[in-house]
Amino acid sequence: RYQRRVHGVEQATETALKEMQEQRIAGQGVTPFLLKRVAELTQGESLEANINLIINNSKVGAQIAVELSKRSAPWPLSPLPRTSRMAVLAGCFALSAFLCWRLIRL
Repeated sequence: RYQRRVHGVEQATETALKEMQEQRIAGQGVTPFLLKRVAELTQGESLEANINLIINNSKVGAQIAVELSKRSAPWPLSPLPRTSRMAVLAGCFALSAFLCWRLIRL
């Protein structure tokens, strides 16, 4: 089933790229067109996969933030207590993930 999904997304991507070229879409219009068209062609499966990828990336980012906050070496937020540094970094990753998610939803 997974292989079929991957193949379907690959086919949808190829189709969307061909349509994009035929319609002469370029510049800032490329990414929104491709995301929307591939989501349409896969009946939402690619959108679900992208959202899951963003969620996973934000989890990994938060884990990185936790590990970075444990370092004793000075860095830009070093005047803050360790727990505050961790919260700031986790917040940055969460905000980044939210903004990516909003872009996909456009």
